[in-house]
Amino acid sequence: MLRQSTDPASPFYDAVVTPGNGIAVQYRATQGGNAQQLVDFVGMVPAYLMVARSGSSYSAYTSSDGTTWNLVS
Repeated sequence: MLRQSTDPASPFYDAVVTPGNGIAVQYRATQGGNAQQLVDFVGMVPAYLMVARSGSSYSAYTSSDGTTWNLVS
């Protein structure tokens, strides 16, 4: 998860994985705004997740081995 600040209502971008729901990419664009789900991706645990930033653009990646990364969003 990348957050603009430590404020609980802060804008954020994250990638999460759960045993029952696979991989999800979520974000909140504005302070106090609603969180949006960008991607709901079928994935299996265990999985490596990586969030990357380039300027003001964010991307999420997943890997089964921590070496080969695949773009999720």
